[in-house]
Amino acid sequence: MSQEKPLSQRSLTRLEAIMFVMVIGLLVIVYLPKLLGSEAKTKKRSHMIERRNLNTKLTLYYELTKKRPISISELAWENNTPSLNASALFPDSPPATCIFGARWQIDPKTRTISLEGHRFHE
Repeated sequence: MSQEKPLSQRSLTRLEAIMFVMVIGLLVIVYLPKLLGSEAKTKKRSHMIERRNLNTKLTLYYELTKKRPISISELAWENNTPSLNASALFPDSPPATCIFGARWQIDPKTRTISLEGHRFHE
């Protein structure tokens, strides 16, 4: 007479273990590409937001001083208005590069942040 073990003491059969591993593997195969792709989308969105913020600060600078800086460097933002300079708009300093490492440049025609060198980031 063989007596069955209670359910709490039974171990998984090989078939059950294989099925468990297959289900976990399938979940990884389905969701891993989505997780990896979301990081790239987040970086691109962050880049776009940073560019928009820079353009907003350029517009604010122009509205307050009636001058447009030629470059993004801190010296180009300095002027004779003591209450408004680069440190008022950028407490740390104006960002020289984007999150992908490309330099920010101001388009001479539009006087906004140029997309040159940044087209593939957005």
